[in-house]
Amino acid sequence: VYYQKGDLDRALEHHQKALAIHEKIGNSLGQAQALENIGLVWGGKGDTVKASQHFQRALAIYERMGAKLEIERAKRNIAWVEKLKAERK
Repeated sequence: VYYQKGDLDRALEHHQKALAIHEKIGNSLGQAQALENIGLVWGGKGDTVKASQHFQRALAIYERMGAKLEIERAKRNIAWVEKLKAERK
């Protein structure tokens, strides 16, 4: 909701809290989803390095889980970040 409203700082805070909760309870899928959301926020803020790092972490979790659809989504997000990097050169 905060992301769609353009409040990226609050969106980041919300997703980081969600990540901490999912890590605490051992919910791998929730962790990966939160990492992807954090990556989207960092991408929206223009920090492609942090965005890529979060997408890569999410991808690694999805690969361990064997979650094919989520793997493809994470790869698309990584490609999006690479596109952002290329556009800034």
